[in-house]
Amino acid sequence: MTDSSLPVRPPWPSLERATAQPLVRVVATALLGWGLTSIYTALNVALTPRYDFVLPVDAAVPFLPWSILVYWSYYLLFLLAAWFLAPRPYLRVVGAVVLASVLSWLCFALWPAHVPRPDPHSLAEPWRSLYGHLHAIDPPGNSLPSLHVALSLLVSWQLRRWPGGWLWPAWGSLVALSTLTTRQHVVLDLAGGVGLALVTGWVVFGRRPGLLSEHHRQGSS
Repeated sequence: MTDSSLPVRPPWPSLERATAQPLVRVVATALLGWGLTSIYTALNVALTPRYDFVLPVDAAVPFLPWSILVYWSYYLLFLLAAWFLAPRPYLRVVGAVVLASVLSWLCFALWPAHVPRPDPHSLAEPWRSLYGHLHAIDPPGNSLPSLHVALSLLVSWQLRRWPGGWLWPAWGSLVALSTLTTRQHVVLDLAGGVGLALVTGWVVFGRRPGLLSEHHRQGSS
């Protein structure tokens, strides 16, 4: 029988010890990404798109085939964050990523949307193959809000106090913009992703100063 008078210990110490090594955080991030992507893909297959959120302003956004390289650098950004962040900030970022994902899934179910995309066969190589692969693994649904936008902004913002400073948020911002120039999303999706990042950041991080300052208090990991 559990003694209810015993204090409840927070999970931070044990989780911090478990993620003390950078390689462990990288592997954990890869596994988390696989799990979240699997749910995202299942929803994309199960939900029938019913809405089209294309606005007149979307016609002014150029299609830049090469920007798919920026778009896919999103995954490298996550792995670098896992390597550089100290354990406690890393765990908070993981919490933000999971919360943002869950909130986005609810939005996908409420507003299943379709994004018109260019035909990869009209492109020259290597873009034809790259876009063909992207469209095969990511059908044109699950668009509002853009998780690519929300998560790249959340993660890159937490890296701004690391060496490189504002280059990290700049990278995250370029990834967010690439969702438009690859025709993976429309402007309203991007705006929804920004809003999701702000809400999630407020819930998880609140008014706390930049979490990477904890790295200096805790020492290198």
